[in-house]
Amino acid sequence: LIETALQGRSQAALVWWRQADVDRRGLIPYLLEREGTLLEEHHLPGYTVFLYVIDEERPALETRRVDVHFGPLRLRDAVVQTWVPADEATAVALTWRLEGALKHPYKVALSLVDERGRTIARRDQFLRDASGRDTASWYDGQEVTNYYTLYLPPGVAPLDYALEVSVYHERDLAGLDLLDLAGAPAGK
Repeated sequence: LIETALQGRSQAALVWWRQADVDRRGLIPYLLEREGTLLEEHHLPGYTVFLYVIDEERPALETRRVDVHFGPLRLRDAVVQTWVPADEATAVALTWRLEGALKHPYKVALSLVDERGRTIARRDQFLRDASGRDTASWYDGQEVTNYYTLYLPPGVAPLDYALEVSVYHERDLAGLDLLDLAGAPAGK
C-alpha cells in the first residue's frame, strides 16, 4: 500500500504523534526507508515529522530462510536491505515463531558489527504482533514479523558488516540462549 502511494513521488513525510504509537512493530519507518532515505527530522511539541526523499531505484533486499532457536522463540526468516550508502539506514524484517510460552515481554537487539567486533549501529525493540501484544501474550505457534531500521553513523566505512541478533528481557539482560540442533544452550 505504501509502495503504491509513493509511486511517482519524490518525497514523503511521516507525522509521528508520540501519544498514539499505532505502529509498534516498526513497519512504516521500515517501508519508508526501503523506498527512500530519511532526509531530516523536526521535533515539535507532542510529535515528530520525518521527511524522506524517495529513491528512483529500489535498493537490493536479501531474503534468507533461517532456523535459529532462542529458547521458545524461533527466528524463521530475515529480509535485509543490502548495499546501503554510509549516510543512510538499513531496513531489516525478522519473522519469529513462538514454540511454547514466554512469561515476559522480550526485546530484540540488532547490531551491525565490523570485523573487529565493534558495534557500528544498534537497535533494541520489543517484539510485538500486529495487534501490539508483546511475547507474553502470544499463543503457541504464532508467527510474527517485526521491522527494524538501523541508522548508520555518518562517515562509516563502506565495508561488509555482520548483523547480530539477540533476544532478552529487560530484567535479565543476559538474554535467551541460542539453542543448537539438539536443543542445548550454545551461547547468546
